[in-house]
Formats: sequence, structure tokens, C-alpha cells
Amino acid sequence: VNGISPGVHGEICDAIHKNTGEVIRNGYYRKVMRYAHPEGSFFIKQYTTRNYLEGIKSLFSLSKAHKEWICSHRLQRSQLLTAEPVAMGEKRRFGMLKDCYIISKAIPNSTTVKAFLSTIQQSSALVLKKNSFLNDLISYVKTVHDRGVFHGELHAENVLVDTNNPLSFSLLDVGRACFKKTPPLSFRRYELSRLLYSVMDACTHDEITGL
Repeated sequence: VNGISPGVHGEICDAIHKNTGEVIRNGYYRKVMRYAHPEGSFFIKQYTTRNYLEGIKSLFSLSKAHKEWICSHRLQRSQLLTAEPVAMGEKRRFGMLKDCYIISKAIPNSTTVKAFLSTIQQSSALVLKKNSFLNDLISYVKTVHDRGVFHGELHAENVLVDTNNPLSFSLLDVGRACFKKTPPLSFRRYELSRLLYSVMDACTHDEITGL
């Protein structure tokens, strides 16, 4: 636990067990909830071990929650914005992982890049800003790579933009991030291509190819 009081942590854990938080995503092996508290808003990601083989592998590897905890702190040390992790927990039996969770502070005044582009697309007054925003986004990805970070699954819903300052971005779902002194050009191209592909439904072909 880091950054929240034991009382708040206990309330959030109780919400996890009783499913009283607002469910954002509910897959069979991954659940995302939002929990509102007077001290702030929090997101909880809970992972369940898929099968016995994955349980065996967990004896020799970090859990997804633990990986994201480590990567989030490394990003912060690299002066890159991400959701601040405040607690992480695991449930194991005979050393094998059953489930795990990570709790992070919600990032205020933010929305995903995909949602932000959709808003621009729906407003004729903002269309001219789209090209500028896309160039700012590409510059941000270059900055991330220049600092030795390769996200691993970068797309338009894993990057948040500050609605009050569209030049400010934050990374989400960073558990697969890799840290290299100089990410290879192939890594950079792959990550940028994946990001641009994920915004195709909010941009025209000419807008993408013209960048």
C-alpha cells in the first residue's frame, strides 16, 4: 500500500470482494471497477488465473498486478505520466497465484485519445484541430520511446489526454512495458503503427497518411 490510508484501502478491498464498485469491464479473467471515495476516485483491476498451467507458471513469474505496479513506478521515474498505483495484492495457494489486483488513482479531467478524437470529429468547429492533435500525439510517442520505454500494447484507449491541456498525455495498462536504453526502430514503427491503426475509425485515410 502506498499513497492511501489503511482505512480507504480496506474499504476498496471490501468493494472488490462484494462487487460494490462501478464495473467498467467484466471479462472472465479480468475485471475493471471504479470506486468513488471522499478522498478521491480509484480504479481497480482484478486478474484471475486462467488455468492450472498458468498457476504453475506463476510460481516462477510476477503476477500481472505486480508487473504493472513495477512498470508504473518506473514510468514515473522516467517523468512520464500514468495512473498512480496505490495498492497491490495477490491471493496464492501453495505458492500458485489464484487472483491479484492493483488499485490506482483515477486521473482527473482526462479522456482516452479515441474518445477525444470522436469529440473533435463530431464538432465542425474543432475539425481543424485534429491534425495538430495527431501531430502532438506522435511527438508524445517519440518522447516515450526516446526515454527508453516501449509500451507493448499501445492503442488509442491506453493513452489518456488532459481535457484542459491536450498537450498532456498519460499511459494506461502499462504492465507489458519494456525499458530499453534505445528502443530499436522496428519497435518504434510497430508501436506507432498500432496506435494510428486504432484511430482509423475517428480519422480519414488522408488524415493518417498526411502525418
